Amino acid sequence: MAALAVLAAACGGSSHVNASAHSATTRSSTPAASVAARAAGGSSSTTTIAAAAGSNSSGVTTAAGTGGGAATHSSTASSPAPTADASLGPAQTPGAPHAPTPGSYRYKSTDSQGAVTQLQVSIKPASGPAGSTDQNLTISSPKGSESSDYSWGPTGVLVSSTTLSGQQGSIQCNWTPDVTQYVFPIKVGSQWKSTSHCTTTVNGAPTQVTYTNQVSVSGIARIQEAGQVLDTWVIQRHTVLSAKSAAFTFNVDTVGTEHFAPSDGQTPKELTDSTTSGSYAGKNFSMETKATIEAETLSPS
Repeated sequence: MAALAVLAAACGGSSHVNASAHSATTRSSTPAASVAARAAGGSSSTTTIAAAAGSNSSGVTTAAGTGGGAATHSSTASSPAPTADASLGPAQTPGAPHAPTPGSYRYKSTDSQGAVTQLQVSIKPASGPAGSTDQNLTISSPKGSESSDYSWGPTGVLVSSTTLSGQQGSIQCNWTPDVTQYVFPIKVGSQWKSTSHCTTTVNGAPTQVTYTNQVSVSGIARIQEAGQVLDTWVIQRHTVLSAKSAAFTFNVDTVGTEHFAPSDGQTPKELTDSTTSGSYAGKNFSMETKATIEAETLSPS
């Protein structure tokens, strides 16, 4: 789930928090395991595993739209604007969505300073109810990995659980209700709002996590990624992840623009801008991360 990595870092112990008691602001590379959601047709806010503690190391996070009760948010940030390439010709309405083909894929995340993090995505079949295509998706970066259970059905894409593993241990969220990545059919003008929750454990302490998203389909666009020309849905997503335990508070606010290619069941390009803030052991942390995430392969190996 988006920003779980930051949650793990921010609450991993005093050694992972800036020594100063005042708020610190950090810009760091974002490996964006939101690619995990992407490769499964989802999207997500993106952050880094130790960024909340002021570290320069990279980690893995994922996120997705969530299912459940309505949530309303306000934000001064705006979604990053996609760039169009007129030489590719006019965009055509994308076709019907399909679950991605199982196998291994490569993505990359480029931060605002030009630093690149390589990402490996693995998709495996999973068991599920009749009428759906269920998959386990794992994304790995040099600093950690995340595994999520996805279910593709006629009305959308759901995520039932997410487990993040990194240098400081692991965090698991079993979502209630299931996270809703997408609502089908997709069309320009579609909108949805949603909320999911989980109770997890950080450093032995119960932690309440809430994840909300606000999504709109703003148009279609033709892009070129991984050597392919693709007609995509342009989707604007605003997500807020908040977590609280007796030891800390934590909040990640992300706006992003996704290019969803339904024929591949993947999002081969996404631009994100995330603001993370919170407190741990009486010390505040704050950071902003920007990233462009792109597919390097869209055919499985």
